[in-house]
Amino acid sequence: MWFNLTHMSLKQFFKKIKGFYNSCIKRLIWLWIIVLSLVNSYILGFLSNYNNDFKKLEITQDLNLEIKSSSVIKIDGEQGSIVASKNGTKYYFLHCGGVGRINDENKVYFDSEDSAIKDGYEKASGCE
Repeated sequence: MWFNLTHMSLKQFFKKIKGFYNSCIKRLIWLWIIVLSLVNSYILGFLSNYNNDFKKLEITQDLNLEIKSSSVIKIDGEQGSIVASKNGTKYYFLHCGGVGRINDENKVYFDSEDSAIKDGYEKASGCE
């Protein structure tokens, strides 16, 4: 055995056991710290590569856009969409404020300014 029991008092015996126990506990604590650090490093490395789909992401530009302004859907035309009222005499581009004042059931759409002018409408002032 690592120590002689015959020449030792009970007090000395317990002191040796306590010293051995303390040194073992300290070693076990350090061992657990190292093991847990290694496990955490492995898990973090695994998670950093898990489901890494953003590298495959490709951004494309969609040129077929719909712009909704006061429930008016853009219709692609030569110079942009034109809106007029059945009861009015002025035509508007979709970005103009006057479009919002026209009731949906009274809206008339044109593909170009020329077609609106041919139908007797004129361009609203302040709408460029």
